[in-house]
Amino acid sequence: MKKFSLILVFTLLLNFGLAPLAFANEATIDFQKKIFKYEEEKKNPLAAAGMSFVLPSSGHAYSGNWKRGLIFLGIEAIEAGIMISRANKLEEVVVDSFYHNQYMLEDNVFMLARIALLATKAWEAVDSYQTAKEYNKNLKEELGLRPQLSVTSDQVKVSIQSNF
Repeated sequence: MKKFSLILVFTLLLNFGLAPLAFANEATIDFQKKIFKYEEEKKNPLAAAGMSFVLPSSGHAYSGNWKRGLIFLGIEAIEAGIMISRANKLEEVVVDSFYHNQYMLEDNVFMLARIALLATKAWEAVDSYQTAKEYNKNLKEELGLRPQLSVTSDQVKVSIQSNF
């Protein structure tokens, strides 16, 4: 009877005592894989903003949102086209008292197009930054990672939870 009790206790320990440890180890490995995948695939918002400022729609492409980038590309192409056409007309206008008003009109349109282009570039950079942050947020949700922040009077605790 003593031998049977010992075998029963040993079997129960193996099945119920150590099994959670084995599953915990698998869960830890799975969690580490998720964290590694997130770190590999996340996008840098500052890089997206910088790319958009240098090359139209490249920050949106980097963040995985080509369609949104194409809208900005189209707007910037129109503004650049206006600037080029007005610059050519500025060269054609002879500067004398008769053409002075025409020259001022062409110059004002050129300046407005330049200001609009700079404003659009700034807007695109900010939008690319937000798009990259949104991409990272969606990636966390897709992987089942939930960052948490708890603040008490004596400590700040940051943790990441995962769904299994």
